[in-house]
Amino acid sequence: MAGAMRRYYDDLAALVDRILSAMALSLGLPSDHFAPLTDHHTSALRLLHYPDLSGVEPEDGQLRAGAHSDYGTLTLLRQDDAPGGLEVLSRDGSWIPASPVDGAYVVNIGDALERWTNGRWRSTLHRVVLPPADANGSTNRQSIAFFHNANWNAVIDCLDPCRPADPAELLPPITAGRHLMEKFRRTQSDQHL
Repeated sequence: MAGAMRRYYDDLAALVDRILSAMALSLGLPSDHFAPLTDHHTSALRLLHYPDLSGVEPEDGQLRAGAHSDYGTLTLLRQDDAPGGLEVLSRDGSWIPASPVDGAYVVNIGDALERWTNGRWRSTLHRVVLPPADANGSTNRQSIAFFHNANWNAVIDCLDPCRPADPAELLPPITAGRHLMEKFRRTQSDQHL
């Protein structure tokens, strides 16, 4: 199992490299712009299991995963077609189901990539909802998330094509490692409120 997971991790890292290459080109940057910033990435692969809820009475407003954005550059998510599931917050403030497409990944822009583009590309606020009360059969849900992060010491500074006219609108540079640690600390302190 460990060998298969390592191969899958490596395959997803290579896929992210290809996506970041295309994203760099779309910004007018060289295709390999992100390569030296992600060649020693600190990514994570998580297997997520949401157990069957048959016979369980959820509390009002309960979710399987609360609204959040991902901290890194990109997240690749493979999800099964089970009742309930991923929803993405639209610009108008409504939640839209991100229904599984057979053989496809959901690709989320993370907070680090949003910061690199100084907000031009937005990190996606998303959540995982409970299955509907009238769902038939098992409500067991599984997904695989690959959370891609830049190199620990990579500097996240606004990319030239994304620089605002007003320097006051520019976010200060930060290393990817510090960015992650600040996000983790903020999440931890928010949970203790």
